[in-house]
This record gives sequence, structure tokens and C-alpha cells, in this order.
Amino acid sequence: MKCLILSKDQNNTFLKNFLIKSNFEVEEANMIFDSENIVRDLLCSSDFQVIIIDRLGEEILKFKSDFLTSKDYFMIINDSSDLDYLVDLNDEFTFRFYFWPLNYNLILDDIKALSRVKSYMEFRNIYIKGVEFNLNKRVLKNKDKEILLKNKEFELLLYLVNNKGRVVSKTNILENVWDMNASIMTNTVDVHLSKLRKIFKVYFDKDSLIQTIPCVGYVLT
Repeated sequence: MKCLILSKDQNNTFLKNFLIKSNFEVEEANMIFDSENIVRDLLCSSDFQVIIIDRLGEEILKFKSDFLTSKDYFMIINDSSDLDYLVDLNDEFTFRFYFWPLNYNLILDDIKALSRVKSYMEFRNIYIKGVEFNLNKRVLKNKDKEILLKNKEFELLLYLVNNKGRVVSKTNILENVWDMNASIMTNTVDVHLSKLRKIFKVYFDKDSLIQTIPCVGYVLT
């Protein structure tokens, strides 16, 4: 996976090196030293799956039209809680927000998670028994209700959608959704499946969409 770091300073050495050591390709663009045309060309390219925007504030809006031609995901690193300038873009893309000091492992985990949904960006709306699953907004909705999914709820449901009609084991889910070794003793899969089942039943009156196959795994019907 290839990442672009867009910033206006040179404080990204640790983040860049961390990502490189984690087997990511990383390229940088600097708002001070690089021309706007260089930045624009990079944003308009299809080479990057994730774009990390580091403390650019409202300056980033000058590239809004370039973002709108892209299908990439954006990770925002900011040292301010004032993010109102991103409201217009927030309906178009999936964002992650981070604040200094950075948790590099968290960023790495989120990039891996984003890579799992990258191939679905052209399908902004998937329907599960009449319930809309909006991948950009990470919500389940119908004409009356809209429920925002938490990160792992979203990723788990997306994995089940990708394997619709096929039985997936707890091992498969742990390795593909949590990046965890299946030998680790945890009930996190059952807990999150229970939450998804409750959301479908309580808010959308849809029962038995996610079935348990005893001693085998789970299937989205």
C-alpha cells in the first residue's frame, strides 16, 4: 500500500520511517517547499490509497476540487480541535482524526483497516435485506433511521458482506478484521456480532441476518 504525507513542516520523519518499516511505500509533499502544482498532481494521481494530512488547517481547502476527483481515504493529524473547515468534505470521504502526540501503532492499525475497504469505494451503498449500508458514512440506514457504526462493527459487517452466503470461521474473522492470531483467547468476535445483530433487530426489525453455524462459524444470509 502506498501513502502520501501532505504537510507544511518536516516533523514527519518518525511517522514516515515507522510506515516504511511496516512495509508501506511512503511519499511526501511539503506545502512550503513544493509548489501547489506538485501537490495537486500527487493528489490527482491514483497511486495513493491513503493520504495523511498533517496540520494544514484551512489551507487544505484550496485542494478541495482535487480531493473530489479521488477515491482515497484521508487521515487527519491536527493539534487543534477546530475542524469545522472539514465539514464540506466529510460527506465525501472517510476520515480519521489524530492529535499530537501520535500513537503510531493506532495509525498503522487504521491504515490496515482502511485497506480492507478500499476496493469497495465504488459501491457507496450496499443493501442488506432492504437496509442501506453506506460505506462512506459508515452507517446503516432506512427512510426512518440512521445508525452510525463503530470502527470494528463497520469492519466486521463489511467482511461478512464480502463473504455473503459463505460461512466464515472465528479464525478468519480474527485474522482479517482484528489482525489477531487465532490462538489468542478472546470473545471479541461474539461480542461484536451480538452488537450487529442487536442493531439490525432493534432499529430495523431484521432478525437472523447473521447466523451462527455451530462448531463452524458465521454467515450473513
